[in-house]
Amino acid sequence: MNEIIYKIEKDINTIKIIDGKLYFGTSDFNVYRRDEKGVFSSVIKHEAQVTALGEFKGNIVSAGLDGRVRFTDGSSFISQMPVIRCMSITSDGELIALGGADGQISVHYSDGRLERHWEGHCEGTVISCIWWNKILFTASSNSDLKCWNLEKSKSKSLASKSNLHDDSLCGSHGIYCMDIVGNKLACGGGDNKISIWEFNDNDLTGKFDLKRLKMLVSHTGPVNCIQFYDNGKLLATGSNDKTICIWDSDGHLVRQNQVHSAPVLTLHWAQNGIYSGGSDFLLKYSFFNCTNIEEPAELCCPISSSLMFDCVTAEDGQNYSREAIENWFSKGGKMSPLTGSVIGPKLIENIDVQQKVHNFVFQK
Repeated sequence: MNEIIYKIEKDINTIKIIDGKLYFGTSDFNVYRRDEKGVFSSVIKHEAQVTALGEFKGNIVSAGLDGRVRFTDGSSFISQMPVIRCMSITSDGELIALGGADGQISVHYSDGRLERHWEGHCEGTVISCIWWNKILFTASSNSDLKCWNLEKSKSKSLASKSNLHDDSLCGSHGIYCMDIVGNKLACGGGDNKISIWEFNDNDLTGKFDLKRLKMLVSHTGPVNCIQFYDNGKLLATGSNDKTICIWDSDGHLVRQNQVHSAPVLTLHWAQNGIYSGGSDFLLKYSFFNCTNIEEPAELCCPISSSLMFDCVTAEDGQNYSREAIENWFSKGGKMSPLTGSVIGPKLIENIDVQQKVHNFVFQK
């Protein structure tokens, strides 16, 4: 079941959960927070669309195309670049990394003071950045990935990989998103693929090793967002193809569901599911049993492949998600998706299957 949580009139670009509170940043220049009563309100206002969210001492931090980093207490600082496309904050909150156009990278202290600024990528926009301890990974629209050691005064590239997600056959390129768990790095690209890497900072040899383990292929559009769950046991990816894919630790596809009616721009794991935002201006919550990834086929809709929280039985005697089968009819479907027989639009709510789905998700 995909539950609509909130609808606005602009793209939802980024989602963050801090201390159980849900935040999201949008193209209407605002960062919204949901309170204990489920009501959303703006907590930060930019002068251009919000592109990134981060956490600092339990509070939300945002960055945007106005070139500013803003805090919930009303303070802000201006970056060295006219627009900010990505942001990452170290786990101790000491450093804030920013990426922007023309390969530019900035690192600031949390009070806004500039630690350093450099052109880390020869060309292309730095679309994604992420910290691992005090090593910074950056990736660009030119499909190159770099790792930086910032412990010295001069920014030193520990490793560099080029043309990682550059597929001339699909006409797209660039690394759009990254996430790290342990010593594994996941990258999503404009070539519709996800690459999984293993890295090792070898103190004995002084080398930083970066080795590609595998490529994950199922999306049919650029991969815009990516996040590990439960120490890497699961990986979620969202794409321009309107779907969210869930992969296990071996890289096998567990689920692929169409959640939005437009590109999926951001996602964030939560208990028993995933929050996602897209170009359809919707914030959604998709239920997913994270403790038992083998969802019973009889509880899943044959159209959407999602668990049938809203199960109904159609005139063909088959069970479907109400949302999926009603969408089927609205698009002119007059025959059973499974049997091919002519059916009418009459639907009967199947409470028995709905209860079984609920019990499965909440392990009752």
